[in-house]
Amino acid sequence: NAMELVVAGEHLFSKKEYAAALHKYEQAIAADPGYADAWLFAGDCYFVQRQWEPAAEHFRKATQIEPLHEQAWRYLADALQEQQKWPELELALGSAIGAHPDQVSAWQRMEHFQASHGVPLVALKLRPKAAGSIDAATGQVRVNIQPKPAGGEAEASIIDDAFWMALALGQANAAVAVQRGDKTAFQADLDAWNGAFLALDKMEAAKPDRLRDTAVTTLRSLAAKGALEPALLLLQYKEAYRPSLEAWKTAHPGGVRKFINTWHLMP
Repeated sequence: NAMELVVAGEHLFSKKEYAAALHKYEQAIAADPGYADAWLFAGDCYFVQRQWEPAAEHFRKATQIEPLHEQAWRYLADALQEQQKWPELELALGSAIGAHPDQVSAWQRMEHFQASHGVPLVALKLRPKAAGSIDAATGQVRVNIQPKPAGGEAEASIIDDAFWMALALGQANAAVAVQRGDKTAFQADLDAWNGAFLALDKMEAAKPDRLRDTAVTTLRSLAAKGALEPALLLLQYKEAYRPSLEAWKTAHPGGVRKFINTWHLMP
């Protein structure tokens, strides 16, 4: 019944009949107070009418019901921005990113917020040149190498290519470990990255060349400073990382905002 009421409210909302839509959403809330989207959409009725405070109250209620509701956190941030409640806005954006680090819209809002407060974010823009996996049917290791654009890449080096191959092989071994149940998806990938960085140290010691990939160089620097774990969780997130992300957030309250404010990075 609550879902039917929300659908009816959405129909009215699309016709800009906000008062009637809000009434439907309120009926849905009465029918099921734990229905987060009903609170979210009710808040949107207030938001489009520039009633920021009740909008924020409804969006906040949706986040309390579903702490991983990234859209609710984003909408809350928008309402707080209209009220110029900057500390609360930053908290909401950090929670939006922490809920789903792979959602671009939350990062874009955080980028705008940081830039407006004098410390813009820098996009990592990691572009893998190779990736390793195992064939689900045969169990064989697979290494996929990304083709180079016509004319080659002036920024690439032999060291870069060797690093990506080392990482791809590590990822393939990681996939085997995950399949056996020896490691979580995130721990296996973290180990693959750390292993590739160790291989990189040895390669650079043996050859006069140096790594030129700026994104990998950034991650390497974070690894040396003990920040590779949050960097991969937030900047290279996969849904398979969810248990590790939630465990990390529990162990590091406020860790998402601390990472952003310390390193000023975004995907």
